[in-house]
Amino acid sequence: MPATKRKAAGRIALLGLPALALLLLAGVRWSDAPVSAGAPSAPPPNFKVAFIGDQGINSSAEAVLQLILAEDTDMVLHLGDFGYDNETDPQTAIDWDAQITAELGADFPYFGVIGNHDVITWDTYQQLLEDRLALIPGASCTGDYGNMSVCTYQGLYFILSGIGTMPNAQDDATHLAYLSSELAADTSLWRICGWHKNQTAMQVGTKSNEVGWVAYETCRQEGAIIATAHEHSYHRTRTLSDFPNQTVDGAWPDRHVVGVGGGSSLAFVSGLGGQSIRSQSRCLPTTPPYGCNGEWATINSSSQGADFGALFIEFHVDGVPGKARGYFKDIDGDVADTFTLLINGPPQPDPVDSDGDGCSDAREGGVNLMQGGLRNYQNPWDFYDAAGPPAPVGDGTPDQVVDLQNDILGVLLRWSGNPLLPYSAAYDRGPALGPYAWNKSSPDGVIDLQNDILGVVLQFGHDCR
Repeated sequence: MPATKRKAAGRIALLGLPALALLLLAGVRWSDAPVSAGAPSAPPPNFKVAFIGDQGINSSAEAVLQLILAEDTDMVLHLGDFGYDNETDPQTAIDWDAQITAELGADFPYFGVIGNHDVITWDTYQQLLEDRLALIPGASCTGDYGNMSVCTYQGLYFILSGIGTMPNAQDDATHLAYLSSELAADTSLWRICGWHKNQTAMQVGTKSNEVGWVAYETCRQEGAIIATAHEHSYHRTRTLSDFPNQTVDGAWPDRHVVGVGGGSSLAFVSGLGGQSIRSQSRCLPTTPPYGCNGEWATINSSSQGADFGALFIEFHVDGVPGKARGYFKDIDGDVADTFTLLINGPPQPDPVDSDGDGCSDAREGGVNLMQGGLRNYQNPWDFYDAAGPPAPVGDGTPDQVVDLQNDILGVLLRWSGNPLLPYSAAYDRGPALGPYAWNKSSPDGVIDLQNDILGVVLQFGHDCR
């Protein structure tokens, strides 16, 4: 035996296998960071976006902007209706822009979409927003900015659409074709469809049907969050699998946990940017559980005592690119809503398991790494479930979870050269294929530290049951 192997075997004998396994688990961070190119684009950790609309030029609007700065926000997405006041005078747009600069600075990452009160002087607003865009390093927007455009910033993908506003018509064919083609061509992890107006059933005030249902359904099917304003209050849906019928996805019963993707999404109205506050007139009562079809998770209007504020969503939290946290906070510091968003798997049948590795295609296609996500459903070696409990508890066959007793110790025992446990391909993996460290290649004939011991430790706790 080579000297290095003798020393390694000696260390195992001194430590004992359980102790070594625990040391490995303590010393290795099972990160979701990619090891090669090819992963979906995603924001950096703890990337916070403020969503506001219906702002105006006044002290309340200034207070909301001050709140945004105080919350360490990385970006603002303004969902239409900027300056109000004299809507025919371009000076209103100039004064509005000066308000943003005074509170946030000229180069703060600030993006906006056209609202109905911006139409007459839109050329001025658009030019001011494009001037801001030029000062934001790494930001990119294509198309007709703020009306029919796609932007990316720090890995976040968002469409700025004037559907329902320019032109003032439902289900505008040009807008719908743009939404469909751009979303189909994108592979970003988090996508947002941002427009100003609503459908009556997608707000709790008195707004009429102005957008059309096709846009909502297109974004839902493509796994995009739908961000709107127009009604001057804040309200958020639960996870919906059908917007025209306001159908709550039964797989996501908790109103504080939202699934995005897999045929479901959410919509929200964030219209408390500073102009005025309106009451709830639909889906009464004013306290949960609300009326209508139970689609609303939170409503915050004058009926609930709302004040001006912003919705904040922090993407890529807890080290998981496909996890986000949202909260609505007002200028008095009160928090009216908190929720978690999770990227759901693609709409594939479950429990189809194309590669036979014990982890279904739907799980492997998702981004919840602890539930088997971020894997290739055609690679049988990227889920390190080597064995299950032996007799008399079980028969030793894989049990869909990577644990210490059966999988990590099973690999360690074979690496140490235990003559009672000869080499088995079930415990062996080859080098990582990427984009993630646990996406392993087929067995390479030897159980080693780099590919096998560290490989199985990196998957500790990954569960496909």
